[in-house]
Amino acid sequence: MMKRSLTLAMAAAAVVAVTGCSSSDSGSKPFTGALVDSGIQGVTYLCGGVTGVTGPDGRFDCTTAPVSFSLGTITLGTIDNITSDYLVFPQDIAGIARTETSQVVANMAVLFQSLDSDGDPLNGITIAPATVALLNDIATTPLNIGDYSASYMQGIVSDVVAVAVQEDSGSMLRVFSEETALANLALTVETPPPSPTQPGETTGSEGGN
Repeated sequence: MMKRSLTLAMAAAAVVAVTGCSSSDSGSKPFTGALVDSGIQGVTYLCGGVTGVTGPDGRFDCTTAPVSFSLGTITLGTIDNITSDYLVFPQDIAGIARTETSQVVANMAVLFQSLDSDGDPLNGITIAPATVALLNDIATTPLNIGDYSASYMQGIVSDVVAVAVQEDSGSMLRVFSEETALANLALTVETPPPSPTQPGETTGSEGGN
């Protein structure tokens, strides 16, 4: 009986060891993701202890998940694992299906689109460092985006846009309503951009849900 118990214990330990090794290997594989509501440039991300800012088309490079996102003083959220298409929508950060919406998703859509440099989020979103600085001057208290009501988020972006226009009459920032922002986001969900090319690949693959 003792010999049988010892054998079972050793087998169980071997299974745990193999499982742990597999999980570790999978989690350490470098990848390139893309933050999208169309591609969003200018959002801070943190992964593997390294901080960066999303580049053209929302690209970001990580050695491992999880990945956390923030914009100025506003914490957007964290994804524990990269998606199969390497695209990260607001819904992925919120932890819901891409066909669904929530107040957190609406807040992100309003924030991203209202702070887009050329005022046309459908051709890509670029949030300039100067705009992030204005956001920090107005949203001085660090908060999670889920702590903002719809009206409070509208107030934040309205103040940022007003100051931007005051400082530069040529500024193209404009406030998007929740309804319009979600409709624009739905278009990108329906027809997502191509998946980013992964390390070691020569071409990207098509994105999907």
